[in-house]
Amino acid sequence: MLSTDPQIFVQSRRGATISRRLHYTQFSDGEMGIIFFGNSMLANALPPRDFAISSRINRLIPDSPGKRPIRAIDLSFGGVSSLSLKQNADRIFRIKPFAVVIQTEVIFPRRAKLKKRSGLVWWSRWTRDRLRAWSIFLKVSLMPSLAVPQKDSKRSKRLLGALSSTTKIDLDLGKKEVISADPFLERAKSFWTNQQISKDTREYLDGTAFIRDAQSRGIRIIILGLPVSETAMRLAGPDYFISRKKAVENLLTPRDIFLQYSNVMKDQYFLDYSHVNENGQKIFYQWLCRALSNELQ
Repeated sequence: MLSTDPQIFVQSRRGATISRRLHYTQFSDGEMGIIFFGNSMLANALPPRDFAISSRINRLIPDSPGKRPIRAIDLSFGGVSSLSLKQNADRIFRIKPFAVVIQTEVIFPRRAKLKKRSGLVWWSRWTRDRLRAWSIFLKVSLMPSLAVPQKDSKRSKRLLGALSSTTKIDLDLGKKEVISADPFLERAKSFWTNQQISKDTREYLDGTAFIRDAQSRGIRIIILGLPVSETAMRLAGPDYFISRKKAVENLLTPRDIFLQYSNVMKDQYFLDYSHVNENGQKIFYQWLCRALSNELQ
């Protein structure tokens, strides 16, 4: 079952701003610094403490004479975008991390294709409200006429027909509202339906500029694909994720990595079909630490 609590459970535990955290962060020469950068989806997928991320990866990397300890800094917050990456680029480069892990959606945000809509669809909410108001108006105005005996039976039938029609409209609208009772599903539809990969967006341009600059400084780029729920996969379709994978790979050099959690997670591991819950976090976090330790050892 999906959580009924709409609050994203980790946003509140990251109090400091990105710029403030970077201001007080410094990697030593013996450390392998890794910065995680993403929005609330990544924030939910990682533990609340940087130490927990670092210690688990360090335990998975075998001891060797040249082993450098991993130190992770998590900069994933709700509302983070490629603009945040652009604004904090100089601060990130100043502390000289070994690698920067960037959530896929920071570069390729979920964005629906624009399509021509008919007037009925475009004004569906307006039409629904107007029909409801009109049905109420008709009922109120017709009731006095029906209460008085009518000599003209044809007129009475017309009035009753009009009243039954408006009642039917109310019933139909009520059925539609019941069908759309899941707010998480409606939100997921707006996030995942009819998605496109675009290289003309501000996110792509800002993100690629940061990646190119980081690569020129010897910083390793790791693009991270988060778990996808069954509902999100059904709404977006597999072709979208295949196209996104190809677009990401075109940004990377042989030294960089694209890590994608390949298994589709059941909806029960998500808060709202997009953000993993605590059980989903445990599964993903275990996979991520193993994947990173394999790449960094």
